[in-house]
Amino acid sequence: MNVDYRAEHLLRELAPQVLGALVHRYGVFDAWEDAVQEALLVAALQWPAEGLPDNPRGWLVTVASRRPVNQVRSEHARRRREDVIAFESAVTRLPEAVACHHITGNFDYLLEVEVADLPAYEDFHADQLASLPGVATVTSYVTMKTLSADTT
Repeated sequence: MNVDYRAEHLLRELAPQVLGALVHRYGVFDAWEDAVQEALLVAALQWPAEGLPDNPRGWLVTVASRRPVNQVRSEHARRRREDVIAFESAVTRLPEAVACHHITGNFDYLLEVEVADLPAYEDFHADQLASLPGVATVTSYVTMKTLSADTT
């Protein structure tokens, strides 16, 4: 029996098993049906050229399960980029914002604001800052004193 025939036979036999395993494990039949179809296509192209894997069913389950995970990651990255663009656009329109720095570390942005007093900052925080797109948390610091190396 040649590899092409064995691969085709295995794919026909394993397709419902793989789909059943993934639906049983994760639910959502439609999403897994598409993922299994793509895995079967990859297998149909790869197995005749490279030979059958040691565990064809496991191989198909692994390949099929990667597709939705990659889609979720891709969607998350896309939404994050959109949030960054929306945040940066909105923050530049705030008259209280003196500067906005994209930074590394525990926070994404360091926003310098200038307001008349603490009640004005509370209003700014509640009405504008917390409602900016993509803002999940706000950590505030109050400048007590500014030291400068500039002596001119």
